[in-house]
Amino acid sequence: DVEQEGLLKPLMEEAVRELTDAGRFDSEMVLKIRQQSGAASAMGIPVRAGGKSVGMFCLLRNSKEDTFLDDSSGIYHLIADKVEVTIQNARLLKRLITERRWLEAVVQHSSDGVVILDRDGVVVGYNVTMSKLTGWNIGEAVGMPSHEVFPLSLEARPEHSTSLMRMGRRYFGERTEPLEAHLTSRSGQILEVEVTGAPLFDEENKPLGWVMMLRDISRRKEMERLQKVFLSAVSH
Repeated sequence: DVEQEGLLKPLMEEAVRELTDAGRFDSEMVLKIRQQSGAASAMGIPVRAGGKSVGMFCLLRNSKEDTFLDDSSGIYHLIADKVEVTIQNARLLKRLITERRWLEAVVQHSSDGVVILDRDGVVVGYNVTMSKLTGWNIGEAVGMPSHEVFPLSLEARPEHSTSLMRMGRRYFGERTEPLEAHLTSRSGQILEVEVTGAPLFDEENKPLGWVMMLRDISRRKEMERLQKVFLSAVSH
């Protein structure tokens, strides 16, 4: 019950501290726990993970006639093994969650626009920079075809419209060099961008979609045009 739990909690915490800090298992502590709980018998199993003691699993039985603790010694190792596996899995999950959050933070705060497409070219997600470049608020364009919300044309062929998916399929299967293109924002503004991309695959190496990155190079292109004008004027 709640009262018993309140009495046992400090004893369990003390036992765990001794295990994790001192690395030793105190059988007297198990006796204290049994006496405090009023149990007829008690069994303390140190839990180890990675060669270190990380806690204790305690079995308490109320019936003196119950021979569970005497007749089922093999179950203790099974329980301890499963607890250790659970702890290891929990640590792995925590690490994966941390890494995922870190990756999401990197993507969201990247200075480049990042768009994730499924295999049909539908927008799965995009970051804050892409939202600012295109005028589509975060989430608004999700589920829409990329060629409708993020229309593009290659700088080399500005008269022909294309899409992020088509660029991914045609140019970024193995290629890593960026392509220059014109991106039309939601308001109709034309931006000069540099596009790179990479395919996504599942665990069976089947295509899932694309990650496409767009960098605004409008200022750089303007400087290049001004430089050309200046050099042309000087040469004449």
